[in-house]
Amino acid sequence: MKKTLTRILILLALFIPTYAAIILYIAATDAPVNNNSVYAIDLIGPDGDKRTFSSSDSDEKKLIDLFLDINETAKNVQNLPEELLDTPHYTVTYYSYDLETDYEYYFSKTKPSNSYFVDHLGNVSRIDAPLTIEFLDSEYSYALYSSASTPAELKVQNETLLPSELDWYYYTYSAARHKAKHPLASTVDTIDLSYADIPMSFSIQPSSCFVEIRADDSSIVFSGSLDEYNSSRPIESYVRENMTLSVVVNASWEENVSIGYGGSAKYSFLIDCIYDPVPKFWLGESSIESGEFVVLSGANIENIDDIEFAAEPFIDFEPTFYRDGEHVRTLIPIKSELDLEGQKVVFTLTYEGEQSILTLNVKKSTLPEKTRKYNYGGKVKTSVRTESNLKKFSDFVTAVESSSSPYFNSYFVFDDLGNNRAVFGDIVNNGKENEKFRSDGLAFVAYQNGVISAVNDGVVVSVGNTAYGGITVVVDHGLGLRSVYYCMRISSVSVGDSVKRGDEIGKGSSAAGYSDGITAYMELWVEDTPVSYMPLLHSGRTSMIVFGDK
Repeated sequence: MKKTLTRILILLALFIPTYAAIILYIAATDAPVNNNSVYAIDLIGPDGDKRTFSSSDSDEKKLIDLFLDINETAKNVQNLPEELLDTPHYTVTYYSYDLETDYEYYFSKTKPSNSYFVDHLGNVSRIDAPLTIEFLDSEYSYALYSSASTPAELKVQNETLLPSELDWYYYTYSAARHKAKHPLASTVDTIDLSYADIPMSFSIQPSSCFVEIRADDSSIVFSGSLDEYNSSRPIESYVRENMTLSVVVNASWEENVSIGYGGSAKYSFLIDCIYDPVPKFWLGESSIESGEFVVLSGANIENIDDIEFAAEPFIDFEPTFYRDGEHVRTLIPIKSELDLEGQKVVFTLTYEGEQSILTLNVKKSTLPEKTRKYNYGGKVKTSVRTESNLKKFSDFVTAVESSSSPYFNSYFVFDDLGNNRAVFGDIVNNGKENEKFRSDGLAFVAYQNGVISAVNDGVVVSVGNTAYGGITVVVDHGLGLRSVYYCMRISSVSVGDSVKRGDEIGKGSSAAGYSDGITAYMELWVEDTPVSYMPLLHSGRTSMIVFGDK
């Protein structure tokens, strides 16, 4: 009997620990998160950042104990407040035995007493406010504070660069100061220079910022504040093709508890100056009168033959582009007979896939329109005004290609003659079966020795006789702008002569061509189109051609 009892006691001693372990495991399954069973946690922030904490590390165990205290002191409530349902939250995975249990924590940094957690069974509890504040003031709550990282990013042209060095601090609920953990640049970024300048900016303006740029030989090409850099656009002045510029930007933000951040950062990057600027076009004026012309300019154009031009509505003109140094130019007339007054003409220019849209307002002409009769004693040879003769006259005027260099300078002198018989835009009654036409320029009295002068600086490109114009001289002013002098008695210049405004072109008038022997003509042409000279006069609207270079 005694031996039997001994055997039973031995068996009980062997199996009691196993039974006890089974009972404890069942209890842990029902309540897996308790002070005795949790040996590690994963803390996953609203930003997805995951960190693991072990109870074997004394510092890490403090955070585990904080969450266990939160769980133990929280008060059960019926539901999670509706306004928190879709708000960012932390997830804590508790490890106990071989179990993993997830809790969700909703911390309010504006009202700590309005913080909650949801356990693995869906039960909701309100967190004690002092414990919420303890977490909010810890370094692990950084994901709740945008000031922990946002300002320390520099935008250069269209790229956002990380700092190479950073000392950034942010402030939590109780003004606790923490150093931000922000990624640093692992390599030196290179920015391609595709524009004339490279703007720099921060999402939040720093208290101070200093920019230094060095060339390949380490010489300083710019040194100054960020404001000075952006306002002076220094890149444009010292860029050279295939140059590499080294840039260092030092910025600082004054620490301020009320705004919640402060610190300093250093950024280093390179600018690769393979210069490939974007093509651009612009108008010298936004509004002109019907019968006048506008200057259209462009920049960053390598091949002018590749420029595509379109106008809406139709302007019955195909522009010729000229290279003028770094710019390209063309003059575009708005013909009076198209009746575009009060309309907007839209120019579309396409170059290498880049498109520019320009709008020109066409105003009603302010010239007093008069009706003139060419019946000077019946001596005008109206029979020479035929389509054939006018075509030959136009071919003579445009026979020599215009210079790409503008010769003209300041105002023109059409209005210094006096005794005019017709001005640009007048309706002329030809006296031939009531035939009428619009005057293309200035008809004026030129007696035998009356001097006819150049309207502006230029080069004589054609001298000869035409059926319609008699003795005719064409002066090229560049960019497709020409002045034409005809029905003169004699010419005083030869092809190739350079003339200045006011120089003698010829004298008097003859009966040859469309004249009565005392009438001569001066006209201003853009390519093959006569245009109004009124805006270009000393007393006119502009007194000179407007380029509006950018």
